[in-house]
Amino acid sequence: MDQILRLIGTLINRLDGTDKKLDRIEREVHKIMATQSELAEGLKQIKEVLVKVEKEERALLVKIDELGAIIANNPVSAEVQAAYDAVKVQAGILDDVVPDAPPV
Repeated sequence: MDQILRLIGTLINRLDGTDKKLDRIEREVHKIMATQSELAEGLKQIKEVLVKVEKEERALLVKIDELGAIIANNPVSAEVQAAYDAVKVQAGILDDVVPDAPPV
C-alpha cells in the first residue's frame, strides 16, 4: 500500500501544484485504514464477549439441569416446582437465542 502511495505521489508531484492534493489524499487513505483497523479490533472484542456469554450460558444451563435433578428426586412444594419450571422455560428461550458454537 505504501509503495502504491509513493508511486502515486511521484507521478502527481510531476504535475504542477498537485502535491497538496496528494498530501490530502494520503491523509484520507491513512484515516480510512486506521478506521478500518479500529473497527476490526472492536469487532474482535465483541466476538470475545459473545464467546464468553455463550460459555457462561452453557454453564448456567448445566446448573439448571443439576437443580432439576435435585428437585425431581426430592419432594418440593408446587410453588418451588412452578418457579423451577419458569426458570427452565426462560433458560430454553435463552438457549434458542444463543446459537450453539460450531464444531471445531
